[in-house]
Amino acid sequence: MSTPPVEFLRSAPYVVDPKTRIDQLKEDLADEEWQHQKKNILKLIEMYETGELRGLTGGIRTWLKDGEVLDHEPGIEEVTPGTAIWLDTLHHQFMQLSRSQVLSHDN
Repeated sequence: MSTPPVEFLRSAPYVVDPKTRIDQLKEDLADEEWQHQKKNILKLIEMYETGELRGLTGGIRTWLKDGEVLDHEPGIEEVTPGTAIWLDTLHHQFMQLSRSQVLSHDN
């Protein structure tokens, strides 16, 4: 018995527009659980409102540390007690199934 070929669905870039991202960040800001990230969240809101960031999409990473934009991924030596690090990016999870696997999941 031959294995059916793997079929991939077409993909399109997933983008979160600035207004939606600002709304998400404001919700985070209102949540007591995120207060340790307040400086980073406020800086991101400012960056989206001024157009410095044009939307959240895969492949673009914005690192912040205590409300300051970093031009690099922070190393462990930069993280001290009380430091708030934020990575604003969009992650994707990719998965493939062959037709037989998809059919077996339907049972």
